[in-house]
Amino acid sequence: MTNFQWVIPQGAMLTELAIDGLTDVVVQVNAYRQISDDTTSTQIPVCVGLTPPTEGFIPYADLTQEIVEGWLNAGTDVVALDAELAIQLDNIINPKTVVLPNPF
Repeated sequence: MTNFQWVIPQGAMLTELAIDGLTDVVVQVNAYRQISDDTTSTQIPVCVGLTPPTEGFIPYADLTQEIVEGWLNAGTDVVALDAELAIQLDNIINPKTVVLPNPF
């Protein structure tokens, strides 16, 4: 079974300490889009810049993985990323080229 997911490492969110009276405002998320099957995985790095909110601000301490994944989904072409990842995974599992040892 193939699984796609976001990987958001610690320290992945660039945060402005203060913007327009708001504190700890995430302005950039650095993450990975990953594909995996039972034995193999690969990933693509993704960087999404965010515009500080004019309304609906969520305090940093209240952010959840689902909220940040929503930002990543909105800021990227997930269909294209997943298609590229599927090709990469297939190329790992079924390589088209290999480096063989010299025959001499």
